[in-house]
Amino acid sequence: MLEKAEKNNIEPLQRSEREDLSREVHGYFQPITSIGACSNEVPSTLDFGTGSDLYRNTSNSGLDDVAAKSRLSQLSDQQVLISQIHRDNLEETLSQTLARLHPLDAPAGSRPGVDYFSVSDFVARKGVQDAAAASPHLAATLQELRECKWSKDIHVWKRHPLEFTDYSAENSRLEIDSSASYKRQIETLAHEGYHATHQDLDKLYGGSSPLDENKYVDVKLHQEVGAFLREIQVNNELRKNRPDLGGEPIVFMWVDPKNPKGEPIKQVMNELLVYRSGQFDEKASFDAIEKFLRHHLGAVGDGSGQGYKRDEQGNLSTKDYVANAKSGFTEYSKPANFKASKDHLKQEHYI
Repeated sequence: MLEKAEKNNIEPLQRSEREDLSREVHGYFQPITSIGACSNEVPSTLDFGTGSDLYRNTSNSGLDDVAAKSRLSQLSDQQVLISQIHRDNLEETLSQTLARLHPLDAPAGSRPGVDYFSVSDFVARKGVQDAAAASPHLAATLQELRECKWSKDIHVWKRHPLEFTDYSAENSRLEIDSSASYKRQIETLAHEGYHATHQDLDKLYGGSSPLDENKYVDVKLHQEVGAFLREIQVNNELRKNRPDLGGEPIVFMWVDPKNPKGEPIKQVMNELLVYRSGQFDEKASFDAIEKFLRHHLGAVGDGSGQGYKRDEQGNLSTKDYVANAKSGFTEYSKPANFKASKDHLKQEHYI
């Protein structure tokens, strides 16, 4: 490549010029305007970071073609880069080169503290497939992730430290604590995978006007209940069919509002499941989990996996599932927001 540069009288660039190029490349990585896995507004679907971030981290992005990196480091702006590519008849176009930097196209990529995957790559990993062979409910989750209408937008981030695992509908990001055990990461995938694929878009946007607040809260809270139920079912199946994984039942640590400075109280979530005449009663189990979440405040972890966050007065930080369910209602219920979201969902064929 250096020979080609000399042949065309192109001088190698200094660092400041390469940084100018990285800023130009940023223009190719503007957020995609899409509903992703559905938010209450119409958000940007994916956050790829800046072009300069990708430029500095090409070695971690799955791009190992030295010639491709060399191209990016030798040209000062888009126009020169494009003209040089055509003039030299290089085997890759700019768009192909930049596509190879796309973090979700690589089997696994990294940035400080994070490994990230496309959902299709992640669910195909051997560790995930091995666990799914022992858990029908995990296998169902993986199938839902592969087949849901917005599957292409979902990406999995494994990182640490992490205060709590999460699925963000705003950027279609499913987050897993990379420091957790293999079994715990699989259970998190079941819980957050349920959230990713059960956004209840038809319930939220199927009518001509927004739901009232009580119905909205019910929909959002039921999503959380369903995610806990899926996680518990996967936990039960893995403990039964893969005892080599070890592990304990699902534990929920909650805070007594009368004793906020005390220690969190343990609730084994598996014990909330209801069986009648030896048969699992899914509806009764769902109702029991909902009742628990409505009346208990979750303790918020401190990110270490060992302790819990407290304020300056020593009070435990809490997660109120009902308040969380209400939090998005104001924006959702604004007529202009509702119409914009609904129109976009229809355009994307999500409803």
